[in-house]
Amino acid sequence: MKARFLAACVVLTLGATNLIAQEKIPTIVFESLAKDFGKVTEGETLKYTFKFANKGQARLEILKVEPG
Repeated sequence: MKARFLAACVVLTLGATNLIAQEKIPTIVFESLAKDFGKVTEGETLKYTFKFANKGQARLEILKVEPG
């Protein structure tokens, strides 16, 4: 009886772990995380586009962006 109970607990635990592993989440992946502009003249306008993609299984929502 104890062996069956233990086996059932193991099966339930593995099943729950498998469900958690399959959770659909967004995953943001950047081409690069920083840009070095080198030497910059004061007053010069600089522009750079950070390219990224959602490699996850769910919709990626960007709610806030701040310069670092």
